[in-house]
Formats: sequence, C-alpha cells, structure tokens
Amino acid sequence: MLPEPTQILAILNILSKIKDMRISIKFKSSNYNVASRFILVCEKHSIIKNKIPKFIGLGLTLADVQNDKKLILKLNDIMLDNLSHNLAIRREWLECQDNFIYPVHNFYKNEIKFKYFLQQIKEKEAGVNFLNGALLISKNNLGSKNALLIITENIYLDGFNDAPILKHHIIDCTYWNYWRSRVYIASLIAIADAFGVVLKGLKISNQHISKIKIGADFINYDKYEAEPLKFKVEDLYLKPSIFLKDIECE
Repeated sequence: MLPEPTQILAILNILSKIKDMRISIKFKSSNYNVASRFILVCEKHSIIKNKIPKFIGLGLTLADVQNDKKLILKLNDIMLDNLSHNLAIRREWLECQDNFIYPVHNFYKNEIKFKYFLQQIKEKEAGVNFLNGALLISKNNLGSKNALLIITENIYLDGFNDAPILKHHIIDCTYWNYWRSRVYIASLIAIADAFGVVLKGLKISNQHISKIKIGADFINYDKYEAEPLKFKVEDLYLKPSIFLKDIECE
C-alpha cells in the first residue's frame, strides 16, 4: 500500500530536519580544529587574540592569528608544546584527539607530593605573582558530594596591561563527606596555606563539578552560580567542629 500524501509530507519534513541537524553538527565540529582551539584556550586564560603572538613568540605574528587558515600554516610542535606547558593544558586536547582540556592531579595518600608540586611552581615559574584558587564542593544533597581543589597561578608579564594570565591546576579531592577524603582535603589546604595560597570555598552544581573533575570544562567561576561556603576554608584544619561537619564514617 502506498503512503498517503500527508504521510509523505511528514517523512520529507523529518528528513529535512535530519539534514539540517547534520549540517548544524558539521558546522559546529568545524569550529574544533587545532588553530581554533589554540586561540580559544588562550582567550579562556585571559590572553586576548592580539596578545597571543607576544605570549607565544617563535615568529608568530599578528597577521597569523587573524584566521584559522593562516594560523594552521604557522603552528608547529614547539608552539603546541609551549602553549600546553605554559597554560597547563593537555596536548591531546589541543590536537583535537579528545575533549579533556586539563590534566587532573590526585595526591590522595601522598600529600607530600602536593607540597613538592607547589614548591616547584614557586621556584620555577617566572612571573608568578601569587597563587589563589578554590575548594569546590557539589551542591548535591543526596549521596556523596564531589570535591575539587583548584590552584591558579596568576602570571604577570610585561605588555599585558597588568592583567594576569591564568594557569589552573585541578586536584581531585574525591568525596567531601567521606572521612578519609576529609583528612586528605584538610591536609591539602594546610599545605596550600603554608605556601600562601589564597583559597575560597564554593558550592557549585554537580553538573559543573563532574565536568571539571575529568578536566572537560574551562575554569570559569562566573558561570557556576556558586554559593559561598559558610566557613573559611582554612578552618577545615584549624577547627575540629568544621572538620567534622557532615562527615560520614565507614
């Protein structure tokens, strides 16, 4: 039996929508190439497009960064390696191999390595004016709450209008409620405090924190709709009552 005209029109309408969807997906995916990610990651870390050549050097010019076609012809392994190192991002993301922007560190049961980690930042990174960051806890009211520590290097360089270039480091703190994790978190904060890291405490949605936890989202506190914690972060290791709040034992 042949389909009715109305059925044919409905099928054609669906096919048209699928075609439009495929075109839209193709268009969006075209924005993800090495050159576009190169520009994007600079801008997400407070380097405007016209300042990228000054930040990268290596013969990159202002004309090279005006469009992807020009930039892709100029990029080389040294530039990609330098950008990955200088902004603490994954080279694999920059090369469009995956969608995980940042490496994620874990110092659980090895907090001494966190001390060496901060020490290396203080000693080796020229231009670092100060370190700050945030303890992030998910707003999830059911089950275990994710927790992360973000350490941010504020790098001041000549010719960048006194605005710092931001270099983020993500530390997985496992779960906020679990008592072993709470000891781990308090230890990290005590070490960070000893190095003069200025930390704030924020509650953000589980959706956001889940992406950051695997390094799959740019750090942007403004978009998290964050709620400040009701205690100072350093009180986790200074005040037993704060340390024990909402803790779950085995």
